[in-house]
Amino acid sequence: MRNTTLDHTFFTENISGFPRYHVTRCGRVFFRLKNHSWRERKLILNQNGRLRFCAFNSERKRKNVYVHKAVLLAYGGERPKGFVVCHNDGNALNNSINNLRWDTFKNNSADMEKHGTLQSGQKSYKSKIKNENVQEILDLRKFGLTYKEIGSKFGVSWSTIFNLVNGRSWKAYRKANNI
Repeated sequence: MRNTTLDHTFFTENISGFPRYHVTRCGRVFFRLKNHSWRERKLILNQNGRLRFCAFNSERKRKNVYVHKAVLLAYGGERPKGFVVCHNDGNALNNSINNLRWDTFKNNSADMEKHGTLQSGQKSYKSKIKNENVQEILDLRKFGLTYKEIGSKFGVSWSTIFNLVNGRSWKAYRKANNI
């Protein structure tokens, strides 16, 4: 990446807590070099579908920063207590300030469900259990196998099986399949 002089064509704001870093309204990130020129940061796509970059905060500690959070910190002010970043259109790659807002976790989850981007059950990139295994797990428990035995069979902890059997997880799948 080449060094850039930030002029009137780049409208940027400083990212709160990261003094050498600036972000544009659409999510391009720049940092100031020692010679006072600017370089655009390379953005990394996480496995959860969100863009991030590495930065040094005001205490000179290296941090991973999500682009959507950096944009809102720069243009929307500090995060209110108990709030998270929400994408209005459900597209995690659209980090324009016009598409972002601070809101509660509950409202964010409702938005994700509405947009079809809620990563629950098999959709979650962390999931080891697949949809076709849910009924089998429930049947094994009915036949008297312990949570630990079932967990060993599927490569998950006993608590994962406990939560599935007792309706604490896989709620959307169970509701859709009347289980």
